[in-house]
Amino acid sequence: MLIALGSELIRLPVELKQVEDRMNEARQNVARNARLAREAEQRKNDLVMYLAHDIKTPLTYVPEDMTIYGDPDKLARVFNNVLKNAVAYSPDNSVI
Repeated sequence: MLIALGSELIRLPVELKQVEDRMNEARQNVARNARLAREAEQRKNDLVMYLAHDIKTPLTYVPEDMTIYGDPDKLARVFNNVLKNAVAYSPDNSVI
């Protein structure tokens, strides 16, 4: 017998036992896949936060009067990516 995750098992008449089993198995697969997707999303979010902290820490020690020269187009892409990621991965209503 299958055990439903967080819900009751589907019960059908005895003559539809095979259909009942397949429906319960499908329900379990959907629940398992949803849980795995949530866990993967949480791991991704944790990694982004870790990397953001890992990048931020050395930047706090850079002298304020430092001048950096670089390709304007590439620097624009860098800042564009940083801002897009800040918007995409920050909690709702965050100040960026």
